[in-house]
Amino acid sequence: MSKEMDELKKWCGELSEFSVGNWDEWPDIDLYMDQVISYLDKYMNYFRIYDDEKMITPSIINNNTKDGVLPKPVKKKYSRSLLSTLLIFCITRQVLSGQELSTMLGEITKSEDFASIHKNFGDILESQLKHTVEQIESDTNNFETADRWELAQTAMRLSLEAFAAGIAARKILSELEIKEDDK
Repeated sequence: MSKEMDELKKWCGELSEFSVGNWDEWPDIDLYMDQVISYLDKYMNYFRIYDDEKMITPSIINNNTKDGVLPKPVKKKYSRSLLSTLLIFCITRQVLSGQELSTMLGEITKSEDFASIHKNFGDILESQLKHTVEQIESDTNNFETADRWELAQTAMRLSLEAFAAGIAARKILSELEIKEDDK
């Protein structure tokens, strides 16, 4: 097995083990920005492809708060519910625009049961990650015999699945925006 396949296999193993964690395991005290970045970075590290890639920064949070995509912290402190919302934002911002994120987060966070929101998000994300890893393992015969062409085909298929799911999510959110405008 090549070094690249070893790395891909290791990464897939890490994704299979990813967990958002139970709501009760998340900090139950409000955090300042530097603590938020440090806390979320350990989750986002799983999704970092390039070593120097910044998945979450204070400017990302501040700009999206200023634009109304994210709720404002209270006295510069971030509650557990806002921390969970930030994780949802960090992951879904890879696919959705600011307006789409604003619509989705606005609808999701209307519920005050953040423990359920957090659990639902975690369950869906963990399931999707496991499903994707299973597809990669299946396409590559569990990494034993895959060549560059097969890997490229797998990458194309996964990107097309992401495209299809992304446009479906964007269409749903556009309908939610339209219905909100009609009120």
